[in-house]
Amino acid sequence: VLDAVVIELTGAADPAPVVQTFMVDEEIGKAFYVDNVITLVDAMHAIQKLDESRGDMSQKGTACAQIAFSSTVLLNKIDLVDAAVLAAIEKRIKEVNSVVDIIRCEQAKVPLAKLVNVRAFDLSKVLEEQYMDEEEFNKFYKPKMDNSISNVGVRCTGAMNLFALQMFLDKY
Repeated sequence: VLDAVVIELTGAADPAPVVQTFMVDEEIGKAFYVDNVITLVDAMHAIQKLDESRGDMSQKGTACAQIAFSSTVLLNKIDLVDAAVLAAIEKRIKEVNSVVDIIRCEQAKVPLAKLVNVRAFDLSKVLEEQYMDEEEFNKFYKPKMDNSISNVGVRCTGAMNLFALQMFLDKY
């Protein structure tokens, strides 16, 4: 018997298309429900990321998209910023999603009972908050991507010196 399925996305992913799968696919919708959509927000960099996201939604809209689609935000590393910064971050988060539950934490430690089997996610609330109805979401939603992030693939023949590779990566 399966108790839960946890899907972890990268820090640069928009959760909406994953949630959309549970709403659009009838078989998946019968077998599963979305319990909680959790976004981890780094208190040290939150304002910067939210400013980037606000300033260039087409290229760097992921931070806002993640918060907008969350039912729970873990505001992490609260020990590294002062109370005024925390208040400013929480205000900005609520500007993006006024109904999200914000849980302050250090080292991402939160009681599991606050995150799992809580029935926190409500698609209709999220869509209402984003001025979108379910039909629009299912047909027209375009994932937000952070186009400032890219990757590189390098193919090497022969043996590789891991120390030299690490030195190279550390340089950049």
